[in-house]
Amino acid sequence: MRLALLTSKYHPVTCGVGDYAMRLGAELHRCGAEVTLLARRPAHPHPEAPELEPIAVGGRGPSSSAWQVVRALRRLGPDAVLVQYVPHMLGATRFGSPAVPLLCRALRSSGIRVVAIAHELHLPWSIRPDLAVASALGRIQLEALAANVDRLVVTTEARFAELRRALAPGLARRLALVPVGANALPRPGLPEPGRADIGLFSTLALGKRIEAVLVAFERLAQSNPGARLVLLGDLGSEKSARFRALAELMRTSRYAGRIDRRGRLPLPEISDAISRLDVFVFPSDVGATTRSGTLPVALGSGIPVVATRGPDSSAVFRDGDNVLFARDLSPESLSEAISLLLRDATLRERIGRGGRALYDRELSWTVIARRILELVETPTA
Repeated sequence: MRLALLTSKYHPVTCGVGDYAMRLGAELHRCGAEVTLLARRPAHPHPEAPELEPIAVGGRGPSSSAWQVVRALRRLGPDAVLVQYVPHMLGATRFGSPAVPLLCRALRSSGIRVVAIAHELHLPWSIRPDLAVASALGRIQLEALAANVDRLVVTTEARFAELRRALAPGLARRLALVPVGANALPRPGLPEPGRADIGLFSTLALGKRIEAVLVAFERLAQSNPGARLVLLGDLGSEKSARFRALAELMRTSRYAGRIDRRGRLPLPEISDAISRLDVFVFPSDVGATTRSGTLPVALGSGIPVVATRGPDSSAVFRDGDNVLFARDLSPESLSEAISLLLRDATLRERIGRGGRALYDRELSWTVIARRILELVETPTA
């Protein structure tokens, strides 16, 4: 089978959607598919998947970029195209663009099957006039996309339910649910007696409560002299007021010497660092979610996870079985949950084992690639 993957960004640009396309493409290639990857410039082979040689596209705007993609794909003649959809892809602004729905319609008119994987849907409603307009246009754009693809994939149960209610019945039948996999491939955890390393892998994106984790660590460190906090991921720069506030919080901490901020790392080093943690914290205000590419790294490594049950949390996450739910994202609740895991080795082992089972059953790239192939091969309802 000849497949093409279209993604908004790719290596060397750091992008979760680009990492998803890389991992999915590599797994599809391993399954025997002939895979071509297209991305907006710049796009170079990823060191984690050198077998994927990307085609770089780029025009003055989303429409010219889209027609470059259409012409390239008509020449290649794949059996199907997997569009890694975000509303602002191909250079669109926050107000979106009709370019991607029109691109999908052009491909289908050429006999190419189109499966769109929606990593983002649209901006949430806002009282700000510009964001309200952008949100309304994003919803129109998403419905236009659904009308011009063979299947529309979403990544959480909550999004699946939302779109099933919002779309016309004929379009809702095109929906499918496939979770996101790990952007860094998990490695088996490396337990070490007496160690108490707490870590997270995140950016400072909206909704990530890293400050609460820092305050929780202050509470834990008072009674646990071996505790360390490991911060993985790009937290930004001095240009950001939030970064400056976070940096000041770390600098003035009584336990600053036990905070290890590693920043952006190559994916294999992320895998290695997570495998050496004793507790992984997922401080997102949407709760444990199947649209995260970072959470599966810890789950697949068998590292016990502390998170919350939030609006994005699927039923696959079970408290005390494959994750430990804190009551909320307050420092008090987080420190209580982390402390419980550090004290109770049996609970720590059970949750780590349950997380690994969840990864094997739902979140491994083998499982995800198989589900995507089934959608490509199954006729549209």
